[in-house]
Amino acid sequence: MQTFATYVSNKISADIKDILPRDEIEFERYKDIVSRALAAFDTKQPYAHCSFYSQLTMKPLAFQYSNREMREATERITNNDLVSYVNQIWSSGKGLALVQGNLNEKESLALLSTIDNTLRFETISVKEFPAELKPLPLPPVPSNTMPTRLVISEPNPNNSNSASYFAIQNLSENPKEHVMMELLASIIAEPFFEELRTKQQLGYIVTSGLRGIGKTKFLDFMVQSSVATTDKLTIEISKYLDSVLPILLEKIKKGDFAIYVKSLIERKTEPDKELETQVTRNWAEIGSGRLEFDRTQREIAVLLELTRDDLLDFWSKLYLNDDRRVIITEMVPRVGAVSIAAPPTSMKDLSSKVGITNSLILGIDDIEQFRKDREIV
Repeated sequence: MQTFATYVSNKISADIKDILPRDEIEFERYKDIVSRALAAFDTKQPYAHCSFYSQLTMKPLAFQYSNREMREATERITNNDLVSYVNQIWSSGKGLALVQGNLNEKESLALLSTIDNTLRFETISVKEFPAELKPLPLPPVPSNTMPTRLVISEPNPNNSNSASYFAIQNLSENPKEHVMMELLASIIAEPFFEELRTKQQLGYIVTSGLRGIGKTKFLDFMVQSSVATTDKLTIEISKYLDSVLPILLEKIKKGDFAIYVKSLIERKTEPDKELETQVTRNWAEIGSGRLEFDRTQREIAVLLELTRDDLLDFWSKLYLNDDRRVIITEMVPRVGAVSIAAPPTSMKDLSSKVGITNSLILGIDDIEQFRKDREIV
């Protein structure tokens, strides 16, 4: 392992020129590969575009670039830019490592020392450490007001499907609230699919789930359809979410609630079948900055203390109260039975005060300014 680590470390640092393009022709070939991969974004399904743009609005500018920005940057880059970059990338920085498997502490430290000595990073101060990813707060809106909407013309001109995507943001890092987000996701998933896919037959793709940005979580709900416009999808998803408390949560009996809790505990305590699964989970703790490697044990302890009333109160706080944080992303198709006039690329003057509670409608060209405004909130 140490020999292998030394070889790889050398290749990506001291001997990097050995693997860089040998000439402009080879450089352009690699550049074309990257350009094609970025261009493939346009042919993805509308639901994937919804997810991408929705999460983009919740990330600081320095942590994620739009597909358009990446493509423009790729067009501008030269071979000299690449050489200059690799000559300084390993000069200094903060290193994080996870060694897991059939190695003891002494062997692990020796392996890391080998990599450290090969890369030869200059030490940086704590003040120079890269900032941790913290999601941008979505504007809070009253429960009787339409949340922030991002309306975009579908990038793929040949895709005739519409899509609407709801993201309900919870900025809390409280473990109890994170567990309740997971519990809500597991309770709502099947009834959401049953109502919008099976009963209403709005679309073939109907999903919901839980995602994370940094140390926070958000619930997402998505429908992609070839028979309903984005307006129709948004209205029906909104109606369903408004009915979750009286139609679903309030009707859960204590015994059924205990079954949901038991099921979630069983999923959390299921042994990892592969080392890769365990490593991925532990690296997620490192990458997010949470560093809670006993998360499973902590969350199970919280689950065992949860009550049905806790969950009802939490849903009211998350979605029904007047400071809910929700963004709706709609992809409008250019062709097909559910196509409508292409929305403007800019739909709102964002120079007004951020944090207003009126409904905010955005176009694709408004995303950057929206993110800038949310960074100063």
